[in-house]
Amino acid sequence: NRLDILSRIKKYNVHFFGRLGDLPQNIKLPNNFFLHQQIDYYTEAPKIYNKSKINICLTAEQLITGVSQRAFDIPAANGFLLHDYREDIFNIFGDSAIVFKTAQELNELIDFYMANESKRFDYIKYTNSIISSQHTYCQRFNEIIDVLENKYAYYN
Repeated sequence: NRLDILSRIKKYNVHFFGRLGDLPQNIKLPNNFFLHQQIDYYTEAPKIYNKSKINICLTAEQLITGVSQRAFDIPAANGFLLHDYREDIFNIFGDSAIVFKTAQELNELIDFYMANESKRFDYIKYTNSIISSQHTYCQRFNEIIDVLENKYAYYN
């Protein structure tokens, strides 16, 4: 679960915004783990994504191959994204997607990108260019319209 993976990050502070689900009343969070209230998606989230050195996306378990909206939002806000392994992330960022399968892999990636700021910034530029050139709402709306026009063209 998300709390289990995040609690295994020991070298750095972890700030979690939102809900972790129903936490037991007596749970002891690690000293480097800070749980924050939900924030406004439109005004506050982009600022946090942008100011954080590393954003970790742990996708809901029911999305077996899919990704959440954060896979788009974080790069759009010029934030650095480490994503849990989901097949569909490669449809967005190709083989350059940075993913982890285990808490150990996550810690290794965090260490690497904290020590290599220029590589982190290069990846931010890369992912932002992919999102801004291929995954805007306008492009998505046009794709939907094209599908509908093609599917229902014979009615005209």
